[in-house]
Amino acid sequence: MSVESYIEKRKDYEYYKVLRSLLRLICRSEDTICDVGSGGIDLLSELPCNKKFSIDLHNPVSNEEVEGIKADYLSYESSVVDIITCFQVLEHLKDGDVEEFAKKLLREGRIAIVSVPYMWPENQCEYHVQDPVDVEKLIGWFGKNPAFLHVVTEKVKLARLIAIFIQDFNPEIDLEYWREDAERALKLRLQRIGKIRFTGKRRFYNRINNKIRRLCSSIIKKR
Repeated sequence: MSVESYIEKRKDYEYYKVLRSLLRLICRSEDTICDVGSGGIDLLSELPCNKKFSIDLHNPVSNEEVEGIKADYLSYESSVVDIITCFQVLEHLKDGDVEEFAKKLLREGRIAIVSVPYMWPENQCEYHVQDPVDVEKLIGWFGKNPAFLHVVTEKVKLARLIAIFIQDFNPEIDLEYWREDAERALKLRLQRIGKIRFTGKRRFYNRINNKIRRLCSSIIKKR
């Protein structure tokens, strides 16, 4: 698949809309941000950050707003940034590399924002080697609890988990409660797929944005 086809196929994904809302809320004009494993998807250009970098083995984003770096992130010597992002990458890495990759993200980003497929069946995607991924597996890779968790479900009924990790901040998480809450929300969302008119979908996105604002308020205050 060409880069253009890859981007076109994913441009309307709901989780990208959530990520863009999240990034707009967190990013500040003085921040430096780096997206790891961009795959040609540009989530940085419209952000107000001072410096923006994209690192990818094959297709980094490169334009007037974003400096593209074609490199293997694990071996690339990068400096610490305010925000580091990594979306739909970790599931492609083999055991051993995935833990090292996750720890490097934590070291090099004061705030690390990541997404992974959430509970996709094994062999759902031939390029994934870590499915199924749940919260416990994600925490195992990073070795600490996230400050933020959110599940986004697409119309094709596949879900993605978004998590935010903050340096020097390891909150307590009631995983059992979170899992039950996520499963309830996921079930409700799946029941509504295909049945929401435009106005209903707009209300759904407003609820997501309100949740992001509430849960991100503590992150922003810590900065």
